[in-house]
Amino acid sequence: MACCAAALVAGCAGGPAGSPQPGPEVVRLDTAADSLAYRVSEAMGARAWQSAPFVRFDFAIESNGDRALRRRHLWSKMDGRYRMERPMSGDSTLVVLFNTQTQTGRAFINGVELAEEPASRQVASAYRGFINDVYWLTMPMKLFDEGVVRGIDADSSDGTMRVLTLAFEGVGLTPGDRYWVGVKEDGMVEEWTYLLQNADSPSTYRWMEYAAFDAPAGSVKLASRKQAQGRAILTDHIALPQAVDDGYFEDASRMLDALDSGE
Repeated sequence: MACCAAALVAGCAGGPAGSPQPGPEVVRLDTAADSLAYRVSEAMGARAWQSAPFVRFDFAIESNGDRALRRRHLWSKMDGRYRMERPMSGDSTLVVLFNTQTQTGRAFINGVELAEEPASRQVASAYRGFINDVYWLTMPMKLFDEGVVRGIDADSSDGTMRVLTLAFEGVGLTPGDRYWVGVKEDGMVEEWTYLLQNADSPSTYRWMEYAAFDAPAGSVKLASRKQAQGRAILTDHIALPQAVDDGYFEDASRMLDALDSGE
């Protein structure tokens, strides 16, 4: 295939345990895999995603019809400010206010600030949660991140779906992870199968319940449900607000319920 260049604003680098890095504004389409990845990026709204200043969503696990909330997220994408809320035992709530670029911040339980050492551990844990959960939400926006190796699995592709393979070269917290992304003819992600570097067998999830979200540069398409046999990963309560009060990144008492209700 003759190589060509295409304009694409990429997201953050790495897989579910990757490290955010700015992606290229122009990517080279040197292979069939590059072209397929570009089709996915265009169909899902990668350009528009880059223009969204804030991201709000929840990460939950559904098993046997029961939804268990794991983390609630608010991200200021342009400067790395982050708020994560996590339910704890009883009626306690952990709030971590940190920066994804510096990986430093503060942690609170029920509004009481933790000392430096336990806070540092919670910030590190929140950063790992950010990497994992944002990848589940936005993997199609990250296909051209630095260190991502793209291929096509011809044996798994069929008349209705082509399979894009993803591996990682020296990026992320778990660079040995592997992904197989099922892509429909229109460029939308149908499913993915992944094999984590420490796992013995792969897992497959169908990407479902897509919705479009407005951003300054256009529309972003995101799936709120990733369905496997017997359970689902939920990336729901999604919003791309154009403005967010600074207090949500500075005041542990400004809970995300208030933001969701428009307060």
